[in-house]
Amino acid sequence: MRVCVVTPIDLFIQENYPNPWIGALKEIYPLKKAGYKISVISWIRYHKALPEFEIKEGMEIHRVFLYPSKRNLLKRILFYFRLTKTIMAKIKEINPDVIICHDLELLNACVKAKKKLRVPLLYDSHDDCPLVISQNSKLEGKIFYLLERKLLRNVDHVITLSETLGDKFRKWKKPVAIFYNARPSSQIPIEKTDAREKIGLSKDDFVVGYTGWLHPKRGVKETIGSLKLLPENVKFLIVGGPDNAVKEYEKYAEDLEIRGRVKLIGRVPYDDVLKYTSVFDVGIALLPPEPLFFETLPDKVFDYIAVGIPLVVSDYPAMREVIEYAKCGVTVKSNRREDIAEAVLFLLNHPDKAKEMGENGRRAYYERYMWEKQEEKFMNTFVTCVKQFKST
Repeated sequence: MRVCVVTPIDLFIQENYPNPWIGALKEIYPLKKAGYKISVISWIRYHKALPEFEIKEGMEIHRVFLYPSKRNLLKRILFYFRLTKTIMAKIKEINPDVIICHDLELLNACVKAKKKLRVPLLYDSHDDCPLVISQNSKLEGKIFYLLERKLLRNVDHVITLSETLGDKFRKWKKPVAIFYNARPSSQIPIEKTDAREKIGLSKDDFVVGYTGWLHPKRGVKETIGSLKLLPENVKFLIVGGPDNAVKEYEKYAEDLEIRGRVKLIGRVPYDDVLKYTSVFDVGIALLPPEPLFFETLPDKVFDYIAVGIPLVVSDYPAMREVIEYAKCGVTVKSNRREDIAEAVLFLLNHPDKAKEMGENGRRAYYERYMWEKQEEKFMNTFVTCVKQFKST
């Protein structure tokens, strides 16, 4: 049986990002292990010297190079029809037995191909896509909201990342499965490692940590500023890029005269992230105060709880869901440095409570979130979806 996975980016080489797309690969690998043949269609919208077709890790990789118009609405609508036609033709050429779609912009093509081929279709919704689109154009956001509702009628199962986002699709009478994008337990250190000396930290330092892309709205700058309100032994360890953001934050710390309290590691390979995460006393996961981020659940949240550290996260539904279930940290109402400092100070002044939160999080990781449990749920969902489709 052949499964066609349709993605909005390349699985292995992404624009401005050094690591593979772990979320999609985590679904593909168990399918391969179960004996399914995998064909991937990736929409490439940036200029890269990549082959249109190759066999990689036993998968057929098909790349469609189409560059969207950034001009007026009419140009974007015409491009969308062209994209839909091209992707649909490629799916029909592959002639799969099952389709998994990873993007709303590609869902119309997948629905059209599903109807032609008469095969089941799973839709993996990573966020509230119409809401994301509405940040640039409210009109286009409304169009895609209506389009998503219409296309969902032909989707056999929805996969998404939080219960609150899942509720959106349940209201539309669609079966929903929630999968958390946590690492497998084989990658988690049994005990916290202490490599502080190697990176210029002491055992007496209270280390606030952040891993991931240094987006200007992810609270990193505000967390640096919060150090001015915290005791001298509170340090901030930042692991991530890009390089220009690292330099920007280095300068900001210098301007605040706290450069010695901020350690910037830069980008590291995905498999090396936990070497640094296990040094943290607190893990930071803050998002902008914008509705499109309310259902976002960053992978770093699961990295933090897996190594047993308490969290300071934005008080948004998806992350609050983890905090309330696991009792593994505190939420903050805003990204103001005063609110961040208050949360960090609470954990610093209540070490027993912080330790309990860390232990709670680690236990919840093994009980609920680790990828082995998600993989089992995914395969059960996939097999059930295919069986139910064949029986109708």
